[in-house]
Amino acid sequence: MANFRERDRKSIPQWPAKPVKRAAFTRHGGRDDEGMIGTYTCLGPVAYVTNEGEKPIVITWNLQGEMPADVYLSASAVPR
Repeated sequence: MANFRERDRKSIPQWPAKPVKRAAFTRHGGRDDEGMIGTYTCLGPVAYVTNEGEKPIVITWNLQGEMPADVYLSASAVPR
């Protein structure tokens, strides 16, 4: 069994060696008056900070620019 786990662990993709450009997107979770789900808002480029836990995993990203004011006010994960 130990050999299987070691082999399985090696097959998991590792963090990329080269820098990868990432961007964060968000959308308002509710539906509008016509029943349509909101569009996505691009928050711009992000940089990886840290991660912890698993199932669910919590990843912390650092926004490279400012979050739009209306998105900031409605965000539930933003520290107050």
